[in-house]
Amino acid sequence: MNDSSEIYNRQQELDDFMFKYFGPDEPVRIPLETINTHREMMPDDELIKKIEMSKQGDHFQGLFNGDLSDYPSQSEADLAFCNSLAFWSGKNNVQMDRIFRKSSLMRAKWDEKHGAQTYGEMTINKAIAGCVEAYGDTQGVMLPNIEKMVYNIFQNSNLKNKNVSWAPKNPIDNQKSDGPLNIPKVLRFSPISTVEWEYSRLHPDSIVDNYLYADVGILIAPGGVGKTTLVIYEAICVSLGIPLYGRTIKKPGKVLLISAEDSREQIIARLARIAESMNLFPEQIEYISNNILIDYVGGEDFRLCKVVGDVVTNSQRVEEIIEAIKPLNPSLLVIDPAVSFGVGESRVNDAEQGLIQAARRIRDSVGCCVRLVHHTGKQNAREKTTDQYSGRGGSAMADGARMVAVLQRMNADEWFQNTGEPLPDNATGLLLALPKMSYAPAQRNIFIERIDFKYRHVEPTVLTAEDKRAVIDSQVIEFLHSEEMQGRYHSKSSLEKCEALGVTRKETRDAIERLEVAGCIVMTKKQGTGQGQYIKLVNYSPEPMASNRQFPDQLV
Repeated sequence: MNDSSEIYNRQQELDDFMFKYFGPDEPVRIPLETINTHREMMPDDELIKKIEMSKQGDHFQGLFNGDLSDYPSQSEADLAFCNSLAFWSGKNNVQMDRIFRKSSLMRAKWDEKHGAQTYGEMTINKAIAGCVEAYGDTQGVMLPNIEKMVYNIFQNSNLKNKNVSWAPKNPIDNQKSDGPLNIPKVLRFSPISTVEWEYSRLHPDSIVDNYLYADVGILIAPGGVGKTTLVIYEAICVSLGIPLYGRTIKKPGKVLLISAEDSREQIIARLARIAESMNLFPEQIEYISNNILIDYVGGEDFRLCKVVGDVVTNSQRVEEIIEAIKPLNPSLLVIDPAVSFGVGESRVNDAEQGLIQAARRIRDSVGCCVRLVHHTGKQNAREKTTDQYSGRGGSAMADGARMVAVLQRMNADEWFQNTGEPLPDNATGLLLALPKMSYAPAQRNIFIERIDFKYRHVEPTVLTAEDKRAVIDSQVIEFLHSEEMQGRYHSKSSLEKCEALGVTRKETRDAIERLEVAGCIVMTKKQGTGQGQYIKLVNYSPEPMASNRQFPDQLV
């Protein structure tokens, strides 16, 4: 027997003892061989990348790579890692186990039996039991835990189909509801939880880099310009993951189109012609046939809004759309044209705000990009305006959308002046402006040459003031990325003084401000040296490359 009074660190042995004889806080076992009721939010690699882009990305990445420096024992590090996985995976125990096994924390002990469970099962169950709320829970409708449980039981019961109301109806709606149940939003000003504080993100999922995000957007264009055909071309790229206008498809997936103007047959005919012009393989054509889904509703009253007590609110159609598309897990939903889905233009901004509200409801429930195709006003069409308020009617739709794109046709002279290339006689020149991009730095105008059903992205040789700002933003992003790859980090002050950028201090300062507002960079104390704050890229996005560009543009 050792008579030494020295105290030894035996945390690992103590953890093993506690796990073996007392088990986790939550005694109910969730077998790893059985998929639980929580569906997987996304593939493993995509989920890992999403966590690494979050506020806690550095901490997660350290644990994934086996860094135990912040924990007295590996068991505590294992649990901390599983706590993050429980939140981000939506408490999916099977996916948590798979990702853990990919990490450097994986060891033989993970599969050791401790009674009826393995050490890994106990650790995962403990993390799930301690996860009060998870990413994607209730699609933004926060209910007390007991109310969530009762609601889930109700949803799975026979009462759901017997006109039994879950909660009191909206007092302004005196009509009998005959569709899916809608839980009213209850205001609860609760303190910010640890999960919210640690895992809140600056922007939603990126569908197309610096172009489309999992939020509400609008595409504005005059009639006859070919906006629907362009939307179909974009749908092919998003579905197959083919770069669009030089931009990377970050989240390829199904694209759904609800049309009240062009028939299903017309849309499919255009889809086939565009696919032919892109020289797609038979396997790719078969793929888009199953992943670009179209529904035509032009022959019926399919409005997303209704007027109740002089207030524009969601119609039951919104819930019908959610119920139909949620199992499909689309990346993009296009609604074309917006005017056919509202309550009319007599109410102007109220009608537009109603459509934005309906689109947000779909976005929150499904987690996809919802894009409304909108017409320009007559005067805007004549003057070929490209600002965010180029749409007909009021300003509510542009103000409420997070992405605004404006499409205009260009004549041969305008095309040459802007691109430096002659426009072929059989071609149409299109200008796609991006005046509002809430989650991206300033974007340059996109120039598209269309010949029949073939599209080509062309880089301009002449830069507008907006283009120059976009170039500076891209230069700053590229420079920061290059420096980070070499382990070097900059403060705002050091970046402004950096001559390697080739721009003035004021231009750098303005670019930093724009990139911060867009959520492209954040300030952190975790990297670099000293006590100051340093700039960190949130999401690296390389500058788009057009088909006619050989080398990166230099600012002139």
